[in-house]
Order: sequence, then C-alpha cells, then structure tokens
Amino acid sequence: MTDSKLKEIMDLKVKWNNQKYLIDDKGKLIYVFYSKVTPDDEKIVGWIKK
Repeated sequence: MTDSKLKEIMDLKVKWNNQKYLIDDKGKLIYVFYSKVTPDDEKIVGWIKK
C-alpha cells in the first residue's frame, strides 16, 4: 500500500489495529478509515452500497 496513489493525499501508516481499508473490486485501495470510525459509519456503508 505504500506505493498507492492514495499515499499522496493521506497517511497510510497503520495507526491502530481497528483501521479499515476500502478496496474496490479490482483490488485498488480507495480509502483508509482510522480506528475511531465505526464499521457502520455512513461513509463506509454508503461506499459499499454504491
């Protein structure tokens, strides 16, 4: 993931063990949510429903 273009807009270092990674159907890293974001957060659920 350190080679990801997403690295240019956000820090990809693992901050805590509950960090969440959104990966598309092609295996591309889309976004990283840190541990304070719950799995049922509107941002995560909305992306999954797309």
